[in-house]
Amino acid sequence: MRSKLYHIQSDRYWRNAEGYEYNAASGLIDRSDNTQIAHDQSQTGNTTDATVTGSLFGLANQVSVGFDVNTSSFRHRNNTYTGSSGSVDPFHPVPGYFSTEIPFIPRFRNKADQYSAFAEDRLELTRQWSVVGGVRYDHAEISRKNLIAGTKAFEKTYSNTGWRIGTVYQLQPELSVYAQFSKAADPVASMLFLSPANSVFRLSTGEQVEVGVKQSFWDKRGDWTLAVYDINKKNLLTRDTTNPALRVQVGERSSRGVEGTLSLALSPTVQLDANAALLRARYDDFKESVGGVAVSRNGNVPTDVP
Repeated sequence: MRSKLYHIQSDRYWRNAEGYEYNAASGLIDRSDNTQIAHDQSQTGNTTDATVTGSLFGLANQVSVGFDVNTSSFRHRNNTYTGSSGSVDPFHPVPGYFSTEIPFIPRFRNKADQYSAFAEDRLELTRQWSVVGGVRYDHAEISRKNLIAGTKAFEKTYSNTGWRIGTVYQLQPELSVYAQFSKAADPVASMLFLSPANSVFRLSTGEQVEVGVKQSFWDKRGDWTLAVYDINKKNLLTRDTTNPALRVQVGERSSRGVEGTLSLALSPTVQLDANAALLRARYDDFKESVGGVAVSRNGNVPTDVP
């Protein structure tokens, strides 16, 4: 049995110009959208799990159960992304100084209270063949406060039960093949970054099928893997073509591919890692309104790929 109490504190701060545009008339680079941002983020929680090794129906069995509970806070300060530090010569740049007329003050605070419970079981059907199953329940309560107006922007509760089942077969002591199917869900954005607009959307749901092989060699100084996978995700966010400032939740997309890895410990201090993947990602069910007409984007490559 293990129990871990943890606290994470992150303080971030940066300043930069977000916009750059070449000015053909002046030959200079025009800068805009001076951005000053600070994050004050913390999380405190506990993770506890227990593992029991024994037998089930006369077969070797190992079961693990546990829970996690935590509370998080995220305060965001910015200057609303306005201001300019002037233009610069691309060949002889003089950076100048950061400037903005908008006050740098706290804008909002997000809080998240979460808990989860999980369990996993591994049953050895034979010395070489095992089956594994797992289930996890997650619950989260998210709230956001507008620190300018002093009002609550939204409150949202999410919950989901995800699960997976798989099998592993040991062909040789150092060579195994496996297969797995899993289902899960997540918010459309990181919970501590959820905006009032994104809070109205449902969870994005996904499922994955994966089949692969793993092997160690060279006295366990090397290993390689090869996996084939199919990932599908629903309830995606995309820009509304009639109003690009808004997002809409639509459709389904998939990623199918094969991926291989190789790792070699060439010496006690030098390790070589290589990775290659062939991927086909596309929209499977995505229609959007263009000028009042429904246009299918099925078969197109999504943004943010790979």
